[in-house]
Parts: sequence; C-alpha cells; structure tokens
Amino acid sequence: MEIEGITKAFRRYTGKKQFCAVGALKTNIGHLDNAAGIASMVRAVLALGKKEIPPILHFEKPNRNINFEDSPLYINKVLLPWNTAGFPRRCGVSAFGLSGTNCHVVLEEPPANAEKDERQNEV
Repeated sequence: MEIEGITKAFRRYTGKKQFCAVGALKTNIGHLDNAAGIASMVRAVLALGKKEIPPILHFEKPNRNINFEDSPLYINKVLLPWNTAGFPRRCGVSAFGLSGTNCHVVLEEPPANAEKDERQNEV
C-alpha cells in the first residue's frame, strides 16, 4: 500500500522509473515498535550526512503484488554513494508507529554553503 501511494505521488510529476531507493530499517535491527519512527529518522539523517544510500539487508525478492519495474522506486541491495544531478538530497520517513499513528516526514540536506557559514560563525 505504501509503495503504491508513493508511486502515485511521483507519477503526478514524472514517468521516470527506478530512480528512488526504498529503505527499511527493520531488516537491519528488527522491529522496534514505538521506537521504529525515531530510529528510521536517525538512519535518514545519517544517510543525508554521509551522502550514502544504505542497503536493505537480506533482501531476496519483492512481494509479487509490487510492480517495481514500472515504479519510480527500487530496492537498494548495497551501500551506494548518493549522487545527485544538482538537486538537494531528500528522503522521506514514514510509518512512525507511535500508538498506531502513521505520518510522513520529508528531510532535505542543508544547502552546501550553510555548513561553511556555520563554521565561520563559530570563529
């Protein structure tokens, strides 16, 4: 259901296929119940900071009801550098799992000069 929803959202703006990696923390450390959302947020922030796309571990094959071939999404199986085409890196974190409440947060890396400006302010 989540993959279908994300695909529909992308399809409003592009027909490109398999350009957005799907992430899952559960394969790395198991299900965390109420802590799943914040753990996923930390993973997303680290991915943005390191400029790397973390893999989904132990992935073998997708659910047969998910059509990744025609989707903007793909399953990343190895650690990859997060290259961009001049656009800021962005990622979404969803299904926070707080008492059954789900939400979606979009994170974006800071502008390249923001980090430099902060260091200048420390002097």
